[in-house]
Amino acid sequence: MKTNYGVVSIRVPVSIYQSVRLLELGKNICEIGPGIGRTAYFAAMLGATKYTLVDIPIVSLVQSHFLIQSLNNKKFIFNGQKTQEKGIHFMTPNSFFKNNDKYDVVFNSDSLTEIGIIAAREYLKNISKKTRFFLSINNEGNEFSIRELTKEFKNFHLIYRNRPWIRKGYVEELYEIRN
Repeated sequence: MKTNYGVVSIRVPVSIYQSVRLLELGKNICEIGPGIGRTAYFAAMLGATKYTLVDIPIVSLVQSHFLIQSLNNKKFIFNGQKTQEKGIHFMTPNSFFKNNDKYDVVFNSDSLTEIGIIAAREYLKNISKKTRFFLSINNEGNEFSIRELTKEFKNFHLIYRNRPWIRKGYVEELYEIRN
């Protein structure tokens, strides 16, 4: 869609939808594999108090550039710095696995089913210790699905499973984690 500000890709309404869904679950959000950081941007604009982005260093560099340029009134905490109660946090996967941070919700879209089952299993194991809710919007046409993988974890309880209104081939699933 063409606007006065440039072309709006399908990713913009998707990110707005995702940020609204996440904020229904809490204001302390962690996203694994956040792409450029659009969902973090909209969630911050809509009231998230803490948003943690977990990704590999080169992608975190792109995310931090985008978000610092877009959200100049926010506090930014980078991998290795002391965790804060508020702000935008950038974290590597190793730091995510090693820390004891807690979140209202952990979110993943477009990546856990693409990184291999061993890595995805490690993420779910860690997610189960860090949050009460896990929201997944992933493609079902890969080697495995989130639904198949969560069956390995007895504390992941499916709340709902729907097809997203905007993306064919994807499934939106919300899990409550009961420890």
